[in-house]
Amino acid sequence: MKPFKSFLIEKIDNFFISDKEGREKYADQVWDILQNSYKPIGGIHGSGFKSKEDMIAKISMWKIVRRGDSVKCVIMYKDKAGRKRVAVGTDGDKSSKKELASLLYDEYKTGRAYGETSDKSLEFIKRVLGDALYDFAIPVEVVKRLLPDDEITAVDKYVYWRDIGGHAHKKMMLGNPKAAKIVDPKKIKQEEF
Repeated sequence: MKPFKSFLIEKIDNFFISDKEGREKYADQVWDILQNSYKPIGGIHGSGFKSKEDMIAKISMWKIVRRGDSVKCVIMYKDKAGRKRVAVGTDGDKSSKKELASLLYDEYKTGRAYGETSDKSLEFIKRVLGDALYDFAIPVEVVKRLLPDDEITAVDKYVYWRDIGGHAHKKMMLGNPKAAKIVDPKKIKQEEF
């Protein structure tokens, strides 16, 4: 008979900068998931994603869901005026996508983090949330205050263009802007988001 521990299927790990051993253990899988997830849009760009070593050293927090030692989905965060989600990915399995959708919904609902999304990731979130997506959408005018050093070009109330690593990306910011510490939450009116 198998020990009880072998029946535990799913585990969520949060790895911070100090968790180097855990990061190194899962870096190959996390890197492959992110490369495959972002391949259709020309790859993943930006600081912290130049190599596995860069990712281990620079990405502030990794949230991974695994079954045994197999990584199924990942959410990556940077400490940028609060907890900013910078990348997500799955191994492509239907159950992994469902787990990622659940984690993202919980993140938006609780207001623990905020982040930009685009392309396939945005399509996925739209499919999962439907019209509820706009309950978590942050208007471009607030985005400009959250990212004051970046050139933001509005497309509409919620969608904008931003340059990342020399590549123009169409983005939408989701989450709770009050989770970002760069803007005084008292200065963000409820009706703005």
